[in-house]
Amino acid sequence: MGYGADGVCPYLAFEALFSMQHNNGPLAGRDRTAIVDAYIKSIDVGILKVREEPHCCRGRVRENH
Repeated sequence: MGYGADGVCPYLAFEALFSMQHNNGPLAGRDRTAIVDAYIKSIDVGILKVREEPHCCRGRVRENH
């Protein structure tokens, strides 16, 4: 079962990103503000993309025969 972006604790996500900023991680040398801004933008784009899909957020209607 996947939770997606809505199920992720933002504080935990930020801490994970900040830990990648230190100790020669993949985000080493980047500013915290830039990291946070990029993360928020990517989450926003992902959530909007999923919500724009026509089958999202609709329950299936069952027909009784």
